[in-house]
Amino acid sequence: MITTTKTSLIPSWVHSFEDYRAMFDLTDTELDRKILDYPASVSSFNAEMVKAGHDKVISADPHYDLEPMDMSKHVDNVIQRLATQLHQYANRIHTEREKTLEDILTVWNQYAQIFVTDYSQGRLENRYQVAHLPHLPFADFQFELALCADLVFRNETASPQLAITELCRVAHEVRIFPLLNEQGKVSDTLGPLMLTLQEKNYGIEVREVPYKLQRGNNAMLRLWARECVL
Repeated sequence: MITTTKTSLIPSWVHSFEDYRAMFDLTDTELDRKILDYPASVSSFNAEMVKAGHDKVISADPHYDLEPMDMSKHVDNVIQRLATQLHQYANRIHTEREKTLEDILTVWNQYAQIFVTDYSQGRLENRYQVAHLPHLPFADFQFELALCADLVFRNETASPQLAITELCRVAHEVRIFPLLNEQGKVSDTLGPLMLTLQEKNYGIEVREVPYKLQRGNNAMLRLWARECVL
């Protein structure tokens, strides 16, 4: 059986509500849909959505079984690991919005703190739920929209096709960002995977989005089951 462990999931930076809007090209109307964010990792999206009055979001991640104190430590570790990656690939970072890498890290820590502060209450309200591949604990088409900000094309344990197919099972529409790996390259599996999904009767769109933190990394993959009315 193919399984996804906690260590195999690679978060693609730390994101906020505005980041998600840009990464996934979300409209005001789409924010009111039933949304799954998986794997949500460290993100302030859910907390900010609730604050803005959008209460139909479930964030799921293998790490959400952690107690609040352990989650705080985990977040610190994630930030440290991503800080190393950020400096390692500094030449590919677009710093128009944040002037320096240190500015980016400061903003990430702010997003992370919003998440940590909301985590305990969010678990009580079932907004943060534990979920693992290969089978997510949700019904078929339970969500109108699934958002995936994981480096899905570098998931070393579960294949990209398995991960994407499972997301397509639980949501009418799936949006994935980024399409590049952490080296800034398109995965060799992307083209064949898109062809396979088309053969399985999924609609596919590669859409340019306004999120441009990483140079050349401004494309989002949108998928939907053709049998479903969007």
